[in-house]
Amino acid sequence: MEERLLRAKDVMYMCAISKTTMYRKMAEGKFPRPERKIDKDNPDSGVRWKLSTIQNWIEGRDEEYEVIKNGVKTINNF
Repeated sequence: MEERLLRAKDVMYMCAISKTTMYRKMAEGKFPRPERKIDKDNPDSGVRWKLSTIQNWIEGRDEEYEVIKNGVKTINNF
């Protein structure tokens, strides 16, 4: 079975980040880069992220949480 590919808007929704933040983090090397699928006969071609790659990034980000006062959490290195 082929892995599901995500568009930028789906990635931003899943990660709860803006487009600006997503591209800034890519430039910093802190966010996965997309793959470019070019096929002019396929309407689903273009820049896409693998679902598993984004899920792994989210899991890794969640591991960077640090609990502080009153149960409020903050993300280190985000």
